[in-house]
Amino acid sequence: MANLRTLAESDPQAAQDQTWTWLQELGERPSADAAQHDLMALLDLGVPADVDGRSDGVLLRWVDDNNLSRGGRLLFPLVKGYVAAFGSPWLGKKYDQANGRGTNTLTPAAKRLTRLIAPRYRMHRNGDVYEGFEMYTRVQESVLVPGSKVLVLDFQPAELGNPWPVNLIHDEVVEIAAGVFLGTKTLRVNGGYQQVAWWATKNPVEA
Repeated sequence: MANLRTLAESDPQAAQDQTWTWLQELGERPSADAAQHDLMALLDLGVPADVDGRSDGVLLRWVDDNNLSRGGRLLFPLVKGYVAAFGSPWLGKKYDQANGRGTNTLTPAAKRLTRLIAPRYRMHRNGDVYEGFEMYTRVQESVLVPGSKVLVLDFQPAELGNPWPVNLIHDEVVEIAAGVFLGTKTLRVNGGYQQVAWWATKNPVEA
């Protein structure tokens, strides 16, 4: 990370490309334990994401889901199976930093899938993509790495109108280098937090 941040001072695009490749390689590691160890270390070393506008995203890998609620244990394998077969319907996030809010960028398939669990929930079309599942953003201490500061994406407040299980989500995001952000998807379950996935996003770098 130190080398990447140094490179970003002279060639931010090269630093972003290398960081993005590195995160994807970690996501594809065959050893779940090794990948989890290294990604958690990066979460600890990163700085709270200072991000605005649209970010392109990718799902890096899933995390063990044994501690989910009964409903989660039923739904989660279906979600993972769909992603394995057809790819992720999640394309990234769009931040409104001035107002401490954001939303998710999704494919049309996400709209169809959401109708199965929340028929009344409505997404907003923006060109050839959809936006939905709004969130509040704030910097606070990580629930996964106590003592580290992260940007929290909070989907729970009722006024956001998020359906179950989206309203259980507590995302945490840090910047690694050159506009590349590492995120962890965590759910509020059984009075605590259960991590379920790692993801990454990137914003265009400034020349």
